[in-house]
This record gives sequence, structure tokens and C-alpha cells, in this order.
Amino acid sequence: MRRRTFLGGLLAGLLAPRTARSATDKLLVVYLARGGWDPSFVFDPHFGDGVENDPGSSVQTAGGLSWAAASSRPSVSSFLQQHSSRAAIINGLSVGSISHQMCTRLVFTASRATDAPDFPTALGALSGSELALPTVLLSGPRYPGSLGGAQVSLNPTLSSIGAETLNPDIEAFLRSEADRRGPEGHAVALERLSSFVENSSELAVNEGAGWATRLDAGLQALALGLSRCVVVQGTTPVLSSWDSHSDNRGNQDRCFENGFSELALISERLDALGLRDRAVVLALSEMGRTPRKNSSDGKDHWPYTSLMAWGSGVVAGMHGRTDTTLAALPIDDGLLTPARLAGGLLERFDVDPAPLYGDATPWRGLWS
Repeated sequence: MRRRTFLGGLLAGLLAPRTARSATDKLLVVYLARGGWDPSFVFDPHFGDGVENDPGSSVQTAGGLSWAAASSRPSVSSFLQQHSSRAAIINGLSVGSISHQMCTRLVFTASRATDAPDFPTALGALSGSELALPTVLLSGPRYPGSLGGAQVSLNPTLSSIGAETLNPDIEAFLRSEADRRGPEGHAVALERLSSFVENSSELAVNEGAGWATRLDAGLQALALGLSRCVVVQGTTPVLSSWDSHSDNRGNQDRCFENGFSELALISERLDALGLRDRAVVLALSEMGRTPRKNSSDGKDHWPYTSLMAWGSGVVAGMHGRTDTTLAALPIDDGLLTPARLAGGLLERFDVDPAPLYGDATPWRGLWS
């Protein structure tokens, strides 16, 4: 269907006034390092207690942060030094599995149920349902669950925005929202999207576009008031993997250097778009690595991991601890689980987490 026909048909006869986006609207960017990073390699350094980490690293500090630094990964220290006043490292997230598939589901949904929505989708549905594209998935896992109408996958490209046909996912989403909410309830969001499609090229991404180009398109969706949340999976260097069952040092070293260069790009783009004071970035991996190496000089799966957050409302510094086996220690009267983490995040966006996460006590220590 031609975009002008589709959008024009939905908007025909609607005279609802355009309402301005609130300057206090909060935004979220989720970055996934898929494969399982080794927290002891950067976020959770252990020296002299039996944990095998990078022997070429040393502890470096800035502000309230401390990390394992090495000359082979300068992007790590550069980023953490620059963001030390507004970034938090959280150690000891207890995932509850060592399977890639299940760990990813648990980190995103806090549930083993196949119909449970991931937290970015829930956040978009419950805090941004008036937006044209509440949650945008650029790349990575997709668990829309019962709230699937709020998540639009733009994977692998956004090639049809700005072209003669509308992206099928966007078209299906807009149709379902128009049917569900009625024209008056969704007119403003449709007008905003229609205006953008007709008059701008910021989201015009061709088939085969690179990671940075697609990232720009997703962040533009935030800046234009189309979306509340963007999810993107990071890349890995050629012949490297976070899933470092062999050559843990080489793989983790290259992946952390590449990953922090991508996080720096996200930060730069958000600043350039004027979103510094509105956006929160959450960088995570679905699992950690064992405290000791295997016979292939690698590390295997571990059910405890670390994550990082920076941006609006984040309490900067170090949160959580692990013991000499890299097992999580209690934080604020209990282990930090995906349900507690997501619950605190949803509360930050003024969403009640109880319907999704039951009696799991939201972890509020990350938020001011």
C-alpha cells in the first residue's frame, strides 16, 4: 500500500489539534551484548581471590566507578572516565539459567513463560501507548508477549520509510492501533508520523545499511516523539564472540573494545539530538562467564552477570557485589533478579510493575 493513501485514509476528516510532547518525557535505549560477557574483565574486577581475569589489566577509578582497565581496550576507560558522574555499574544480577535462549528470555521478560512481554515492550505499551511507535526493535531478541501491539520490529532495516511503500510492521501496527483506540485517540501520533514520512529523510535506511545508520534512525524516532524506547543489539568484531568458550582474553578484549565504542556512539548521538537529559541507556548481556578458565583457555556460561546504566535519573557509582565465585551477593535485602531490575525501571517511568512481576520488590537503588 502506498503510504500517502494509507495514512491519508486514517486521517481523513480528523481535525484533532496537535498536542506538544512533554519536555519531561523519559526515554530508554537498551543495548544488548549478546553471547555473555565476562563481568570480571571490566565491570567486576577480582584480583588475588581465585578469579581468573585479564592479567594485563589493573583497577582504574573515576568518580564513584572502578573497573579493570587495559591499554588494549582504550574505549572502555575513555567512556567510563567521561561518564563517571552519570553512569552506574551494577554487579551481581542473578539471571537463573546458563542457557543462552533462556537467559535472554529471563533478562528481558523475568519469566520462563512464552507469553510474557519483555520490559522494553511493557514500558512502551504502558507509558507511551499514545506514540506512533512506542517500542522500536532495531535488532536483537523479540518477546512481545501479550503486549505485542506496542512493539514494532524494524529489523533488519527501515528501508520503506521515506519510500513509496510503508514498512509492513509499521502499517500493521498503525492499523491495529487505529482500530483499537479509535481515530480520536490515535490522531496525534498518526499526524506526527505522516508529517515525518512526507517531509523528512532521517529514517530513510536502505537494505544492507550499517549498524550506525540504523541506530541513527532509531534515535531519531525518539527525538521526533515517535517512540519511547529503542532496543539494539551490539555487533562483534570479525572472528570474535562474547561467547568465549576458548581464548577468553582475546575474545572479551576485542568485544569490550568494540562494544564501548558503540556505547560511546549512542551517547554522542543522544547528546547531538538534545536527549541527554531525557534518555537512559541500559547496557546488558544475558549471562556472565565462569570465574575460572576451561581447558581451552576460555570461560563457560555463568548465571550471574553485570550491567551498566547511564543518563537521566541514574544514581552514579557501583551497585551490587559478587563473591570469589562470582556469585551474586544480596543488595537491598535480596538478590538482584531480572524482575526486581525491570520493576525498578518501570517505576522510574511511572508504570506500576506489579501486574507484570507480582510480588518481586522493585530495586529502586539505581534511581534518584
